[in-house]
Amino acid sequence: MRVVFRDLKRGRIKLAVETLDDLWHLQHLVEPGDIATALTWRREHLKVNKLRPERLEKKPVKLSIKVGEIEFHKFTNRLRLLGTITRGPDMGKHHAFSFEPGSKIIVTKSWRPEHLERLQEAVRASRRPRVLLVALDDESAELGLVRQYGLEGLGTISHRRAGKRYAAKRETDEQKFFNQIASTLNEIISREGVRAVIVAGPGFTKDEFHAFLRERCPELDVKVRLDNIGSGGRAGLYEIIRRGLV
Repeated sequence: MRVVFRDLKRGRIKLAVETLDDLWHLQHLVEPGDIATALTWRREHLKVNKLRPERLEKKPVKLSIKVGEIEFHKFTNRLRLLGTITRGPDMGKHHAFSFEPGSKIIVTKSWRPEHLERLQEAVRASRRPRVLLVALDDESAELGLVRQYGLEGLGTISHRRAGKRYAAKRETDEQKFFNQIASTLNEIISREGVRAVIVAGPGFTKDEFHAFLRERCPELDVKVRLDNIGSGGRAGLYEIIRRGLV
């Protein structure tokens, strides 16, 4: 979260939303009855006597609404504010703002100390390194991202192992498994700005994966920290957090 400007005498603060965590903080900063001002897209009305009026293109319009409802959709990276227009075209009509990372909003309200404290925390949190967790065993890699509102599960990469009699195929399958994990980690790191990756698990699979990274992906290896946990899967991710590794 970034504060663009603040004018507490008039109760106005302009915010730049940069991450999904910022949307979560904004959900708790904006309350019903607040005024939200932002740029949106609306179609102009063409006052012409036609049975079938022309469909006009949407144009950017600055609107203010009195907030009535707040909806945070973390799986679609969106925050929706619904209310009635108080300033701009179609005053009195209903409108919904849809905010995502990269959006800007002016919030006008009576800013209480707890609101300003939360805003400061959101700004501080945006400067903290983001941490990616991998609970790894010989059957799967469970991935999760530590966010302000908790752990976001990012999915599972499964490993199908060949039988003991097929040592060469088992080694090839393991290489494919490690390649898939490394490729997924690189994609998440690039998308989310991750600074560190904790790979933890029971047994030796995590050590073999680390050796694979040292040889094949040294630029990824430098971001990785290893540790031991008792289990893999989703339970392993929460064990990493409980142990204080983050």
